[in-house]
Amino acid sequence: MTIHIDRPDATMARIAQTIGYTGRHHKLVTYESGATIGYRSYWDGGSRDTYAVVELATGRSIGLPSNHPMFDPKTPETLPVAPGYVIVEHSIFCGKDHGLTYHVSSADTNRFQLPAPSTLTPDETTVLTYTRSFKSSYAGISNYRCVEARRDGKIACPEAWETAKAALIARKLLTAAGAITPAGRNAIEAIR
Repeated sequence: MTIHIDRPDATMARIAQTIGYTGRHHKLVTYESGATIGYRSYWDGGSRDTYAVVELATGRSIGLPSNHPMFDPKTPETLPVAPGYVIVEHSIFCGKDHGLTYHVSSADTNRFQLPAPSTLTPDETTVLTYTRSFKSSYAGISNYRCVEARRDGKIACPEAWETAKAALIARKLLTAAGAITPAGRNAIEAIR
């Protein structure tokens, strides 16, 4: 499960400081026991992910080397997500910093202060899902998200859309401009 973080808690801030990250993009991904993640740490087309393993008890960090298949063929292609450790992935995509992803065993999620889950009405769920999935306007159609939701039979009328949108803005699941927030992404994480 992926949890988008608006403000990192003390544990995340300590880990970010340990590896020298000062940006503001954070997310936490939890895994069940015995899970592994793909490990690709080399420049490719202006993009690169770098990894570090941080021991939760001591805060000790171990940087991981590049594993280019041509130059470093003996390095692993996957990393195990072990209890007591966090695998921290720093992503640069096409030259833009996409922040840190904390890969954590589900046994260690209690060490982090995670946002409480949100309960949503069906209309609120629809507004968040369509806001995440569609542009606000398209082909000269303003409020294209609402038009698509009505076409799909997910919401009854534009007034219902606006009522749900206002409620989501009040709960800070949408910004005042109507963009989805990290808390809004967390609320509909399981919906695809």
